[in-house]
Amino acid sequence: MKRAQKEGVPNSLPLCSRAQQVPGLIFLCIAGALLNNFFYWFFVLKAGIPLYLDTALTIALTFYGGAFWGVLTGVFTNLILHSVWFEGWGNYLFIICNAAVAMITALFIRLFPVELGYLPVHREALPEGLPLLRSQRIKNIMDSGIVLIILSFVLCAAISLLGGIVAACIKVFAVSSNGGFGPELFFAPFLSRKNLPVFIVEALSRIPLNIIDRIVTVAGGYGIACIISFFRDSVFRYGKGR
Repeated sequence: MKRAQKEGVPNSLPLCSRAQQVPGLIFLCIAGALLNNFFYWFFVLKAGIPLYLDTALTIALTFYGGAFWGVLTGVFTNLILHSVWFEGWGNYLFIICNAAVAMITALFIRLFPVELGYLPVHREALPEGLPLLRSQRIKNIMDSGIVLIILSFVLCAAISLLGGIVAACIKVFAVSSNGGFGPELFFAPFLSRKNLPVFIVEALSRIPLNIIDRIVTVAGGYGIACIISFFRDSVFRYGKGR
């Protein structure tokens, strides 16, 4: 925390001390994990949309609370998902992917704090008291959008690679798993006919859907984090005004 403050990059969007935030963050992690699984159940299993959609709240909690809370949300998500829809012990290995989503998102917060709204916009060129120009606001939105798109593609590549490694290990080492349903199964049969190594098949079959999935979950996660921060700020201001 001291290092983050020294560098000017917050671990979270704090209004109160970390100790005071912990109960609320634990609640948000559990609620986020449940919502992740609800999204997976409703959109993937029930509606048949060929996406994962189970990391939106993991990303949101990372944007809101930092890497630790994002990883915790991802861990809870995986444990709930593969316990409710149990398809073999091997699927718990995908917890690596859930944790990686949070850690990569946290890295982007460190690399792009201004673009993502964690530090104030540089305003030395404007007279004191003059609000940001409309063009500057548009530029800020565009900067945030570009960073979020880059994050989406990085997550797509990283999670496709990690997911491919995990899935290949499950198959090669015969870790207990029933296979089950996964969006990647839409492309895996085609790639398998090319006689490619199992790792390549598992990784490449995830990329097409992961691109869309990561754009949706990153944008959604960032938006949810902003909404949580807005309500928290509103409650804080209301409390101070009383």
